[in-house]
Amino acid sequence: MAITKRYSMTIVSVLVILASLYFIPCDALRRHHKHKINTIYQFGDSLSDTGNLIHEKPTEANLPIAHYPYGETFFRKPTGRSCDGRLIIDYLALALGLPLLNPYLAKNASFKSGVNFAVSGATALNASVLSDNGLLEFYTNSSLDVQLEWFKSHLQSLASKRLDNALFIVGEIGGNDYSFASILGKTLKEITELVPQVILKTKEIVGKLIEQGATRVIVPGIFPIGCTPSDLTQSINNGDDKSAYDEYGCLIAGNKIADYHNVLLQQALAELRATYLHAVILYADYYTSFFNLIKNADRLGFEKVNVLKACCGTGGAYNFDSLQFCGTEGIPFNVCSNPNVRVSWDGIHLTQKAYSLIAKSLIRDLFPKLM
Repeated sequence: MAITKRYSMTIVSVLVILASLYFIPCDALRRHHKHKINTIYQFGDSLSDTGNLIHEKPTEANLPIAHYPYGETFFRKPTGRSCDGRLIIDYLALALGLPLLNPYLAKNASFKSGVNFAVSGATALNASVLSDNGLLEFYTNSSLDVQLEWFKSHLQSLASKRLDNALFIVGEIGGNDYSFASILGKTLKEITELVPQVILKTKEIVGKLIEQGATRVIVPGIFPIGCTPSDLTQSINNGDDKSAYDEYGCLIAGNKIADYHNVLLQQALAELRATYLHAVILYADYYTSFFNLIKNADRLGFEKVNVLKACCGTGGAYNFDSLQFCGTEGIPFNVCSNPNVRVSWDGIHLTQKAYSLIAKSLIRDLFPKLM
């Protein structure tokens, strides 16, 4: 009995230390346990995927996220997360005293505390709609519609279908719809015309989840696209125009797309609240949270001179080259010595340090409203 007690105390101590190290106050952990949220269901793309893509395409050894240095900071190995360590969803789970979510496609995984349905490369719009818009499939067909069907199948496997104590997180989603369009040379006008379609699909999925029993839903907006090393590099490759950048060095046009998306998304969520009065539907402001990292880089421990430069990549002004992507087998790339001083991990996704700070703001601002 003494040994069991000692080990129990050790585990508790480790959890407390981790909470303080990664900006989640211990009193917040205790307070949020009272919310009685015992399950999380995550939908989205690579900003939330904890391994679905590498399970969906296990034979594709060249998937960059399946290789080191992905996972180097925390897991010490690749897990399918597009990061050097943990994602926002990992920190949200920890703050609720829950284990990290397993990906839906992982065989024999435990889903007792929830499921992660997000897939790297996923889009809000399904493949047929994207084809109608002249876009091609890139990595996966597992759009929001597919993820919803996975959830319905999972729900049927549960003994109890009650979801009163479950938290649903839908997104971030939509960034890939716009990025793929940009890569294929679509004009700013054509990309802008995709935004209402993406919002309508997101609204539809949230509504269907509520009709399935969801009562607590968080829907994040998208990050400022114009601040990503991938988009910044593409802009340089297409002919650099100094007037195209804001005071922080981000692309104005890309951020206008993100801002338009986020405005329409908040309007859609307001409409959902008016329809589903019993549900708590919250908007997570990823856009502002990200810009806070840029504006306060020095104070937060980031290298201001490299604040828009990827940690893992290949040369150039932003250490990004789509043909020599971080983690691609057989292709040389550079990895910064300390990911904790960078905001961008691979030119598209953020570092564990950046995600932990964004998660802190979500826990502070949104969790009290989930009661």
